[in-house]
Amino acid sequence: MKLNRKKLNQILVISSAVMMAITLIFVVVLLSLGFSGKLASNNNSEDSENKNQGAISATEVAGSTGKPSSSATEKPTDVPGTPEPVTYSEITLLGAGDLMVYGGQVDSAKRYGGGTCDFSESTKYLLDIIGEHDYAALNFEATVSEGNYKYYPTFHVPDQILDTVKASGFDMVLFANNHTYDNGRYGLLRTQEQIAARGLPCIGTRQDTESKSYAIKDVNGVKLGMLNYTYEAPPAAEKESTTEKFLNGIRLEKYCPQCKYCVENSEITGDGKHTSCGAEIIFARDLVDSFNPNLLDRFYTEISARIDEMKKDGADFIVVYLHWGYEYQDYPNTMQKEISQKLCDMGVDLLVGGHPHVVQPVATYTSADGENKMLCYYSLGNFISGQNRAVVSAEQQAKYILTENGLLSSVTIRKYSTGETVISNADYVPTWMHRHSVDGRVVFNVVPLEKALASDQAMEAYGLNESSFGVKHATAALEYLKGLVQPGIDEFNKAIVLPHPEAISAEK
Repeated sequence: MKLNRKKLNQILVISSAVMMAITLIFVVVLLSLGFSGKLASNNNSEDSENKNQGAISATEVAGSTGKPSSSATEKPTDVPGTPEPVTYSEITLLGAGDLMVYGGQVDSAKRYGGGTCDFSESTKYLLDIIGEHDYAALNFEATVSEGNYKYYPTFHVPDQILDTVKASGFDMVLFANNHTYDNGRYGLLRTQEQIAARGLPCIGTRQDTESKSYAIKDVNGVKLGMLNYTYEAPPAAEKESTTEKFLNGIRLEKYCPQCKYCVENSEITGDGKHTSCGAEIIFARDLVDSFNPNLLDRFYTEISARIDEMKKDGADFIVVYLHWGYEYQDYPNTMQKEISQKLCDMGVDLLVGGHPHVVQPVATYTSADGENKMLCYYSLGNFISGQNRAVVSAEQQAKYILTENGLLSSVTIRKYSTGETVISNADYVPTWMHRHSVDGRVVFNVVPLEKALASDQAMEAYGLNESSFGVKHATAALEYLKGLVQPGIDEFNKAIVLPHPEAISAEK
């Protein structure tokens, strides 16, 4: 079929009109979409601007209170996929060395208290230092008695010394030492009763076998597992004994609570009862945590089980207090080093020693598997004592000069929200016993050396000028102690590797 030209032109005109209409509709749709997107964009910008204005307002409000607004500064934790920040909290733990009481101290305390023993003069310069720590423990190296006081070589001293322990700010008494049994089973039990009567816990000993001789103390959220052991001093004939125990040369008794007297092995049945009455025998050896230096493997087995038990009970941090070493030697012996390594391998975090009556160095131990580092204060020396150069012959003075010195261990323990608990700083407070005469009365003051020697005013305030030798002897003591202890402290602190460098303090 053949189209004429007129018809063809009409078809082309109609087609062009349709195409133009379609094109126009398409352009209108595009313009419409573009305008909507721009509008949405403008709305988002306005919302963002409004939010920024809100944040500024929160900051301005925070500025008026001195604390930042949590909505302005904290990253929201309720957003899916946002991890909780790691936080930590810290506590400080103080340790004090041997507290011993001699006759001269009792006479001075009676005169100071007007007839009643008052030993508070000994610690009056330390109250702020003890108080600023979250928890403080000391070794009590005596038994207390209502009268008939005795001193070296066995110590039965006035109850009032425990009042000073409490009033000075100490939170715990360590009672496993070589003088724990100086007054027999009676002194062992009565001293624990008097400690408890003052609201103080006691570790290293117990009053019955049903109780635990260790403690787990929750200190501001950090659970401290605390153990206290002393060495045994068996006579030669009992060197290898697994059933007998001697402290300070005194055999720990076997006692019948019904018949009220001590019994011999021949009076005890195979199941531990008295043949006469059938009552179960009390073995005093089971009431004191101690180790025989000749049977260390047995000690390692026992203390390892104790450590595992404390960890199962929730302990975050393990502290062991040991009464050990050679008296008057300012360096650790081979046994101390061996035990230290073994305890580090068992996961102990902190080891604090006493008994030598002089300060010994500080050391860092690493476990055999490289997983644990342990801080060790071999000996804190004397805390309160009558041992002094003034009471001995000229030949003994060199040794007794060192007995005037002491150390307070000061450790900062950090616990993370993830559960890890580590030492974040090791420190110490060097002390010196200033034994001098005031108005005809002998005075015993434990002096914090760095504070007391800080200035002329401090020397006066801490009583160093009350004697002709106070400043001189205190200066020599500080120089000696820093030389002995500071290198070990520096070594440990330099080796600290904290597990979460990004962590923030929970207090902030």
